[in-house]
Amino acid sequence: MQTLKIKYADDPTGSGFYWPESQQKRSEMLAIKRGDPTSFESVYQCRPGSRQGSVFLESDFEEYVPPPNLENGIIDRKVAEFCSRGTVIQAWDTASSVASTAAYSVCVTALMLPCNKYHRDEDPVVFGPCDHHYDVILLDLHRGKYAIGDLVGVFKIQYRLWNPDLILVEKKSSGITLVQAMPSQGIPVRGIEPEGGKRERATSNVGAGSAQGWFRQHRVLHPAGASWVKAWKTELKDFTGSDEGVSDQVDASVHLIRHAIMTGANTALLPSDWTPERGTAGDMQMAMGEGGFMAPSVDPRLEMLNMFGALGNMPVDDLFDGMCGRCVSYDGDYCSVHRSKRVSLDSCLMFSER
Repeated sequence: MQTLKIKYADDPTGSGFYWPESQQKRSEMLAIKRGDPTSFESVYQCRPGSRQGSVFLESDFEEYVPPPNLENGIIDRKVAEFCSRGTVIQAWDTASSVASTAAYSVCVTALMLPCNKYHRDEDPVVFGPCDHHYDVILLDLHRGKYAIGDLVGVFKIQYRLWNPDLILVEKKSSGITLVQAMPSQGIPVRGIEPEGGKRERATSNVGAGSAQGWFRQHRVLHPAGASWVKAWKTELKDFTGSDEGVSDQVDASVHLIRHAIMTGANTALLPSDWTPERGTAGDMQMAMGEGGFMAPSVDPRLEMLNMFGALGNMPVDDLFDGMCGRCVSYDGDYCSVHRSKRVSLDSCLMFSER
């Protein structure tokens, strides 16, 4: 049988793109490939089977060199300095049984760092300018099987260990108790009600991309040498979305990453001189400097001025988008997350769209 070879115009990406002369169409295709890999494989590559296989691949994982004694939390000076560069958040997937067959309760802690750089050698000429986003720097993961009474104590220990700005808790089973009880004790908890199945939450877009896409672009980094990483990676690589599979660590991680994606999409992010370049663990160490933590940020007053300048150039339909008056946590003049009065024109990184 004779095979016909069809050659399109020169394609610098080598991807066999059908419209190589259209930079706009190429950029749209590449954006979907990076942000929503499953849809890209299914629709653009005509491989519907990709919606059933593994979501996370070995090549998706990227590590960084953490500051010493990261497991000690913010009580350690260098860890506290490391965390001061961004916003610390936690996400919980809870269970309420200690039975051997019960699921684990999992708490994932991460640092959200503003960034505007590609991490996998993408050419801006081909891909276009990198979007402003939050990188998710994983700090810690805790899991265990607890009765509801013990879970409350563990929850408070994890809060004191990292002093997060926000804690996301899925509103199911024992999580409902935490959502109802913890804000009265000054702990910033937000209940979340996930929609769709487990696989859908991991692969579907939430504005700027998906949790799967964030891993694929190396926007999620884990600490080199941490004791919990091996089991965490194994669970993610084995995850297909099947109800029979173990997914407690996946669920908590996806909740956290989706929040970072949505927050980045609703916030004016700034170019950051201290965000480290991604690469090998050795490259990360060099970029982060002596001691394994990042160099100080630029003057925050200058950052604020830059932010207001950036806001003036942002095309938005709603001039009040991102402000407290549009947040689900705002009721009249009161914020249920901060548990204090707020002005409707205020804003913060915990903004959540109605």
